[in-house]
This record gives sequence, C-alpha cells and structure tokens, in this order.
Amino acid sequence: MLKSIFSKLNILVAGSLIFTFGLIGFVEKKTSEKRISKIVVNIKDEYGNYFLDEVDVVNLINLNASDSVNGKDFDEVNLKMLEKRVKVHRFVEDAEVYKDYKGNLIVEVVQCRPVARIIHNDGLQAYITRDGKLLPLTEKFTPRVMIITGDYVNKLLDSAYLKSDAGKSFLKMMSIIEDDAFLKAQIAEVKYKNDGKLDIYTQVGNEVVEFGKPEELEDKFSKFKIYYKKILQLKGFNKYKRVNLEYKDQIICE
Repeated sequence: MLKSIFSKLNILVAGSLIFTFGLIGFVEKKTSEKRISKIVVNIKDEYGNYFLDEVDVVNLINLNASDSVNGKDFDEVNLKMLEKRVKVHRFVEDAEVYKDYKGNLIVEVVQCRPVARIIHNDGLQAYITRDGKLLPLTEKFTPRVMIITGDYVNKLLDSAYLKSDAGKSFLKMMSIIEDDAFLKAQIAEVKYKNDGKLDIYTQVGNEVVEFGKPEELEDKFSKFKIYYKKILQLKGFNKYKRVNLEYKDQIICE
C-alpha cells in the first residue's frame, strides 16, 4: 500500500518538474523571440540631482538615432555595449541595461553626485565629486553645493594632486561636510589659499573661520561645532571677525 502511494507521489513530482521546466523553456523561448517594444528609463534621483533626463538616456542608447534598438530582436542586442553607451555621459556614475518578459528594454541609471563647485580666478568652473571626478557646468541643472575658491583651487583640477596625500585629505574633508547635515547647512564657501590652508565662510555670520590645512579633520570640525553650538549661544552672532581652529585643543576668537 505504502509502496503504491510513494510510487504515485514520485509520478506526480516528476510530472510537476517536467511541467515546470517545460513552462520555463516556453517562457524563455517566447522572451528570446520578442522584439524590443519600448525603452524604459529609471534615473535614480535620490540626491536631488537632475543632470540628465529620459530623453538624454534614450539618445545615448540609440546613438542619437544612428543605431536605434527599437524593434530589434533581443538576440541582436548587446546589453553590455548599451551600458557602455550610457556610461560615456559625464554625469553618469553607473548604468545597468536588461530586458523584461514584456519586451521592454530597462535602463537603470545612477547619476554622479557633486559635493562642491570649483570657481577659479580665471573664470574656469567645474563640479567635483567626493572621489575627485570633475564635472562640467550644465544649463540643465544647478545643484546647491558649497563653493571652493582661492588661488590654490587649480590643484583640484589636477588628477595627480588629488591622488596625493594632500589631495586625498581635501576630498575627505569635502565628504565629511557632505555627510554631516549640520556642517553642510552651515558651510557656504571654502577658500583654498596658496599656502595650502583653508578659510571657511558660513551661511550665517560674518566671521572668517581659519581652518588651516585639511588635517586633523575630526578634531577641527568638532571645534567648529562647539563654536557654533555653544560659544555663539553665549556671545551672539557677529561678535567675532576671526575664528581660528588650527591649534590643538584651542578655539581662538577675535
């Protein structure tokens, strides 16, 4: 009796597996036969950046209509090649291209995230990301980021400098400001002077915060917060013209 039951169960299981694999094969076959019916673009704007839009991405995929993928069989399309077409855009950090069972070509795009805007004395301007990638200005979108000025900003346009210890320290400083809600809200401009030291100008108040070189960052930003959250609470805004954070365990206000 038990043997008969187990035998029937084995037949049912085998039948289910055959049906399942047959169905998968059928779906795969149908999918492979589909043509691209639509390009669906998803641009991740979690940082509030809008440097490119759906039209830009579709133009990149189709090489500005010189090699349109619309209507092509999926088997004719090289997805990795399409990803490379999208990634060539200066404001694209990453891209993924894949197909779905409906016949859509899905394009997922992650935009670059600038943390500051460099303004050089000669008028040259560029955005810079936390990893040191330089981005051109665009009429499409202007992000609200801190400004970097001064005689030394030309160093930030040099990839060799950004790979040096000093360059890495500066990039780390920008990342700390970007990731800290308080610092990001307070700091409007950083002046990179020709001696390699920094002056910080804030959104509120007229004082110049002398930061020194981009070293001992955690200690200096801790003192920066103490000044704004404690000293100014007692003394009031615009009490001082100069605040120096260069020296260990000291906040010099004048």
